[in-house]
Amino acid sequence: METIICDWSTIHLHGPIWFEHLKVRKRAFVDEQGWDVPHTDEVEWDQYDTPLTRYIITHDSGRVLTASRVLPCSFSGPTYSNMIRDATLGRLPNIPSGIVSVASTETTSFEATRFTADPSLPRRAKVDALRKNAIDLIAHCERSGAKRVFALMPPGFVAWLRRADLNARAVGPITENHQGEVFQVIECCRPFFLGEEIEMRA
Repeated sequence: METIICDWSTIHLHGPIWFEHLKVRKRAFVDEQGWDVPHTDEVEWDQYDTPLTRYIITHDSGRVLTASRVLPCSFSGPTYSNMIRDATLGRLPNIPSGIVSVASTETTSFEATRFTADPSLPRRAKVDALRKNAIDLIAHCERSGAKRVFALMPPGFVAWLRRADLNARAVGPITENHQGEVFQVIECCRPFFLGEEIEMRA
């Protein structure tokens, strides 16, 4: 099991893995969870898949196990910026605007989104791969100069991330959308890793 980190400029160096991760996203979010997001018969994507996006993809000999993506919080376009900030600006009807009082726009802040795992994985393998992906994501952000990494996740992930030795805390209220999905803004900040230093390879 290993993790690659790529963006639009390096996708071609990793064969079909990037495209395969979009297939996993479609199976997880559209087929399994019924999300109303852009997709074809094969893949899922949205407005945050841009040249600014870095993809963290954990695989086993080319089979995508888990994936996530990272965007800088400092970017602001005419119609979108990042998911958390866009929600606070009322741009995302499926996410309440009160998820956090003020969304970060600092150059040292990043947002992590689209955490996903292959739905066909056994539970233990899925948990192990998600843990590796989360650790590798935070390690990458730390190397990139991040001071804070934000994510919009179910509340239980605060404890889950801390069990993975990540310095995580809730920074927004627990909220619910019209589909009954419950989530809150979670922050990981420097020092990112708790306890023993974890050796990363990405």
